[in-house]
Amino acid sequence: MTKQRTPLERAAGKLILAVQQQWDAELGEPSAGVSEEVMHNSHDLLSSAKDGSLQSVLRGSSVTDFLGKAWVRAHPQVQPAIKAFEEQMANSGHAQPTVQADGPASGGSAA
Repeated sequence: MTKQRTPLERAAGKLILAVQQQWDAELGEPSAGVSEEVMHNSHDLLSSAKDGSLQSVLRGSSVTDFLGKAWVRAHPQVQPAIKAFEEQMANSGHAQPTVQADGPASGGSAA
């Protein structure tokens, strides 16, 4: 019997899908490497949501910071999935600060 995914895990899956769509569209382009890194980071969010380590993975940063502000700013199609994931984080007690993609350009693992 398969375990049912939590709403947070489902939101992480939708975030992965949104990032993967951007990566697929960029295959063969120089920017595809950064998008692939962001996709791996989004998989890290799903894994940490599953095992309860989301707070330690994010280390107090927002999802936008974790994925990379510059990348998120360049891929606005992903922002609804980020917002949905952050809403589920708040609903499940994993609240993090929300930072808009057009905020300060510091931080981010894939900036």
